[in-house]
Amino acid sequence: MMRYSLSILFFALVSLPQSFAIGGPTCLSFTSTQYAIATESNPATIWIDSSDWPGVHRAALDLQNDLEKVTGKRPSILNITLSSNSPTISDLNRQTGSRSSSSSIPIIIGTLGRSNLINLAQQSSTNLKPKLTAIQGKWEAGVSEVIKNPISGVTAAYVIVGADKRGTIYGIYDFLEQAGVSPWYWWADVPYKPHSKIYALPNASCSHGSPSVKYRGIFLNDEQPALTDWVIEKFSNGTSASRPPFNRFFYSKVFELLLRLKANYLWPTMWNSAFGVDDPLNQFTADYYGIVMSTSHQEPMLRSSPVEWYQFGSGQWNWDHNRENLTKFWTDGVKRGSPYESVYTLGMRGTGDLPLDESGNIDLLQRVVAGQREIITSVFNKNASEVPQVWCLYKEVQGYYERGMRVPDDVTLLWTDDNWGNIRRLPTAEERSRSGGSGVYYHFDYVGDPRDYKWGNSHSLSKFHHQLELAKNYGADRIWIVNVGDLKPHEISIDFFMTYAWNTTLWTKNDLDKYRKQWALREFGSDSLASGIADIVKRYSLLNIRAKPELINSTMYSLTSYREAEGVMKEWDTLVAQSTEVTKKLSSDYYAAYFQLVHWPVIAGRTTQAMYIDAGYNQLQSRYFEVSAGGPQAFSWTAAANVGWLRLSQTSGNIQDASSGQRVSMSVDWSAVAAGSAPTGVVTLKASSGQSTTVTLVANRTTVPSEYHGFVESEGLVSIQTEHYSRSTAVGGVSWEVLPDYGRNLSAVSPAIQVDSRWQAGAGPLLEYDFYSFNSKGGNITVTVYSAPTMNTYPGHPITYAIAVDGGAPITVQPMPADATNGNLPAAWKGFVAEEIVRTVTTHAANPGKHTLKLYATEVGFVTEKIVIETAAGATQYSYLGPWESVIV
Repeated sequence: MMRYSLSILFFALVSLPQSFAIGGPTCLSFTSTQYAIATESNPATIWIDSSDWPGVHRAALDLQNDLEKVTGKRPSILNITLSSNSPTISDLNRQTGSRSSSSSIPIIIGTLGRSNLINLAQQSSTNLKPKLTAIQGKWEAGVSEVIKNPISGVTAAYVIVGADKRGTIYGIYDFLEQAGVSPWYWWADVPYKPHSKIYALPNASCSHGSPSVKYRGIFLNDEQPALTDWVIEKFSNGTSASRPPFNRFFYSKVFELLLRLKANYLWPTMWNSAFGVDDPLNQFTADYYGIVMSTSHQEPMLRSSPVEWYQFGSGQWNWDHNRENLTKFWTDGVKRGSPYESVYTLGMRGTGDLPLDESGNIDLLQRVVAGQREIITSVFNKNASEVPQVWCLYKEVQGYYERGMRVPDDVTLLWTDDNWGNIRRLPTAEERSRSGGSGVYYHFDYVGDPRDYKWGNSHSLSKFHHQLELAKNYGADRIWIVNVGDLKPHEISIDFFMTYAWNTTLWTKNDLDKYRKQWALREFGSDSLASGIADIVKRYSLLNIRAKPELINSTMYSLTSYREAEGVMKEWDTLVAQSTEVTKKLSSDYYAAYFQLVHWPVIAGRTTQAMYIDAGYNQLQSRYFEVSAGGPQAFSWTAAANVGWLRLSQTSGNIQDASSGQRVSMSVDWSAVAAGSAPTGVVTLKASSGQSTTVTLVANRTTVPSEYHGFVESEGLVSIQTEHYSRSTAVGGVSWEVLPDYGRNLSAVSPAIQVDSRWQAGAGPLLEYDFYSFNSKGGNITVTVYSAPTMNTYPGHPITYAIAVDGGAPITVQPMPADATNGNLPAAWKGFVAEEIVRTVTTHAANPGKHTLKLYATEVGFVTEKIVIETAAGATQYSYLGPWESVIV
């Protein structure tokens, strides 16, 4: 799937943008400014100090190689050597020569405290010095902009300086992204976008401070068979081994992708591989690139488990019975990783990603962590608090924590989702003060209950943006790590995850369309097609989030109610048609990338859905009928209504064989039906074979007062998309907010995130929905609220909402039951996450007439997308998505 070519791709682009980078400011232009970086006659020039980090030098080579592919001319690199004690301008001039005759400005690259070239610039330039002072000591911060007179004798330069090595590296890759190089150029065959000229914009800065999240990374997990088989094919060099070749050549591609995405952290493959053993240069290579290595929730002390334990361990995987051998095993792991930038995973789970024991022996685990801390102190010869460590509270381990187990404050607490994108826990006020902070382990891929999901991109940007926004606001921002399975099906989700982790302030819930468009523009280069591609990506994500492809069956979408199955297929068919149209307009050079990133997910999603719906198809019954043959005999037919107000889309036709059929739609001329009446119409169908049948339709013309505005009942139901409220009332500055494109239908609503806010029933932010009913169930109605399967994230304060009708007392409802014992999820959870919805039902007094439904916030984090009011018993037919939204007058 992933191709790699050194050829330079030139093709026609429509409406070329000024820059291709996603988010943030723009500092490059492809039209002339006073600062030329590369022109047709002058290739770019790169200055870098020989004393800088090896990883910065490597990234500078990427800059050289990529700019050659973009501009068609190979830049020169000046590898400058200056004295570390007293670098001088004369030393620099001897190596760079005169710049007075050059029409272009150099790109100067360096790291504070490491590059003698930057040290010289800091001493000699009054323009540069304050900018460098501003980033001094700030994690991964950097300066990236045109600086006038950065060094004596240099009129101007495009300066990329990092506070540390990754700060510099990110500046290099941001420059390349702006120039037209996608981070996915190798992994998704995205072509380089050629420009013979590149200029820097005056008075523009692409400098950046420290990222919103300190450690941002991916977990390559459940990698068999797709990723494993591909790695064997591409990286084994024809050799055989007992394990797949997850070696430095493979990981170099992963490390580079992470850096281009501004990520810095990796949990490597684990099921049949051992990062530190399969290639002895893996850890060195990670550090060389600038990637911080760690291991997953079940692999303590930077050792692959169980693979390495089976190979090098001795005795039981049991601390109390085999402490000496486990201590040696873990000590060797810490020693092996000690020269490199790493985060050490603490704790101990059983082999095979299972609980250590069924009883959850907290005392045992406390002893394990204490022993691991002693090892870290011994190897590093300093207090363990000075070495980064993480404790992942996955599954039953969260249960240990809730029952009282604790680790030292300097250890990062890594909270997890439920494996289905719903964060299980957020830090309390007390936990937010811990020096080690906390983070989130999230999933785009999972093998486990209620069903494995690995096929395709079946998650929503809107949902995981909201979940991660909650995490950031509650201070869980030390580590964000996401399980990406084989990596390949999840490109746009990984891309946004890292983009958001880099700068959470840049991307609100209302900016996701903007992100998708910028992503489409960066990957496919066409301004005129970007909006359409972005919409396709958004809509196939919405269709896939309704149910994971692995969970679809032939009766999931109703074949008889609300024309649901038909409507779903129409959405998919429209999407396939639109995506196919893009393939016709897009340059052929982009087809491979477009097929991988957009078109294949669309056509595969449609094919899967059609396969199941076709398998269970039946005759639909909803204001139309179908005429078809019961055997091979052809016949003609006629249809006639007995009343003038009943209209037919077709009154005659011919059926050729059993495989053909004709659909006749019935509609009502409401002007011919008296208000308040409910006449019955009959359609008689006659076949040329002599057979006949009838279809009956009741036209119930209800009316509401002329001054009324709101939802109107139809056939015993009022169905509401929650963003269509009548009134919203804020409390203490907090109001309900619309989450665009969230969930299974149109959108959702949720109280604005204000940390630690909660309200008594009836006292919180309020949404009101006016509705008019014509029926009641003995003076009562039932209300079903469709909410997201949000977990109870705050101890002692489960996620709830309150609901009332008119002046009735608010009823408090808790959609997600409390966790079961030992950190296990509640029994109902499986059904909730499988359908991506929780339905809760309340009963309220309401006779026919005008009413107001009141929805009160009680806890931050509650999300709801649909409300269905039933006024007549049995009115709600089975459907997966719920009834269509009712009419608003």
